[in-house]
Amino acid sequence: MIDKNPPLKWIEVDKLELWEEANVRKSDLYTDFEDLKNNIKQNGIKNPLLVSGKTKNGIYRVFSGQRRLLAATDAGLKTVPCFIHEKITLSEAQLLSFSENLFRLKMNYNDIADAAKKFLEHFKNRKLVAKALGVSENTVKRYLRYEDVPKAIKELVGKKKLSSKQAMDLYSKFPDQDKSIRIAREISRISSRPQKKNLYYAARYSEPKDTVESIRKTAKKMRPFTKYVIEIPPKENEIIQKISKKKSQKPEDTIVEILETAIEAFGKGVIDL
Repeated sequence: MIDKNPPLKWIEVDKLELWEEANVRKSDLYTDFEDLKNNIKQNGIKNPLLVSGKTKNGIYRVFSGQRRLLAATDAGLKTVPCFIHEKITLSEAQLLSFSENLFRLKMNYNDIADAAKKFLEHFKNRKLVAKALGVSENTVKRYLRYEDVPKAIKELVGKKKLSSKQAMDLYSKFPDQDKSIRIAREISRISSRPQKKNLYYAARYSEPKDTVESIRKTAKKMRPFTKYVIEIPPKENEIIQKISKKKSQKPEDTIVEILETAIEAFGKGVIDL
């Protein structure tokens, strides 16, 4: 069982090492790294690292806080604050690592999906995974579905050339993986936001049998998108911000997804607006 009140101790940096297997964050370690290092150099570490109990060699293994550890080492700190979880298991450490990272610097969606898959292997049940992660079962289902997306498309998500939703939409739309990969790569190469959006929606609303060339032509003929200004009440905005953090995306993209889902449900007669 995870200790909810672990002891806090300042530990020498050279007595800390990364617990690779327990850390769920594998990407973006050096995003905004200089800012983090300068902040730590000036203000110290305000959020303690999470570490396992001391090993026989006198080493503590860090399972959450690897970016802070790297930055603290680079900044020349000799000791850092750590919460010590004496008898924590690998699965428990991964859960805490996931929870910590999800609400700090946005995790790469590839890391989130990989972590969800590991938790399902451990718990054997989606409901238990959802409860452990503090998310809905549908969210876990989405994380797991992303696992099937071709590696070539996931790489584009990792490079922030494509969103995780776009990746899943293209994978789901085209049974022909080569076609989905080709379209994904074309979208990722477009720098103009309107043109990028046009090609994505042309692909999304195409037929699986449509060729890449015909999708490209449809995108060029698409009319300009209509802009709306939406005022969100504070309470609903908090919900949108929370969803956006969990999905590692911009709030405006979350709002678009919510509207699209509602409109699609209305079109199918699932809901009545």
